[in-house]
Amino acid sequence: MAVEVKVPKDIKEYKEKVIAGMTLKQLLCLSVAAGVNIVISLIFIAWLKIPMEITSWLMILSSIPIVSFGWFKRNGLTFEVYIKQFFKYHFSPGVRQKQETKMGEKSKKEEKEQTEETNIEANKDLGGQET
Repeated sequence: MAVEVKVPKDIKEYKEKVIAGMTLKQLLCLSVAAGVNIVISLIFIAWLKIPMEITSWLMILSSIPIVSFGWFKRNGLTFEVYIKQFFKYHFSPGVRQKQETKMGEKSKKEEKEQTEETNIEANKDLGGQET
């Protein structure tokens, strides 16, 4: 009887499982979400006397982003990196930088184009004629 061991194709994708097939990050996120849910239930049910139906929806909505930090992965990005890039892309103003030139001065691009044109003209074949 042979012992079979699964070896991941990409070693970078390997995550060590701690308990119940969860990584340490997933376990911590789940623990934090559970703690937040306990605090919400104590405040809203015991102290404010809000019905369990409303409180349970609040607990679910508060747990989703917390648990997402542990499990969510899109295009190889973790949740925190993905959210950071999402907000950076959608909410930061796009800034274009323009090179300021004074009147009569040429920009670097124009100078480069002009030197290329003069080099091309200097290297033209004169068709056997000598200058």
